[in-house]
Amino acid sequence: MSALKLTGNRCQCTACGEFFSSARSFDRHRIGDYAKRRECIPAAELLTNGWTRTSRGFMQEPRAKRAPADIPARFAPSARVVRLPPATCAPDSHAPARSP
Repeated sequence: MSALKLTGNRCQCTACGEFFSSARSFDRHRIGDYAKRRECIPAAELLTNGWTRTSRGFMQEPRAKRAPADIPARFAPSARVVRLPPATCAPDSHAPARSP
């Protein structure tokens, strides 16, 4: 397989050489404790557990396990801007009185 183009959020694991469609998918293919030893889940096991390989060759999680946060920003609903009225400040009744 030729080298795939890593753009946006796509990753390649330096340990196993597999390509992933997102950083989250990459993180989920690694198991073990950070303090001890981290290992890669083999691609064959990922595919058995419902992962798929995209037409471009990137591994991705099963759709049911993907969270809405994985929606690319250009497809996500836009944020709603709420404009609040200017704040009105009441005179501070605890401040010392000024002498004229």
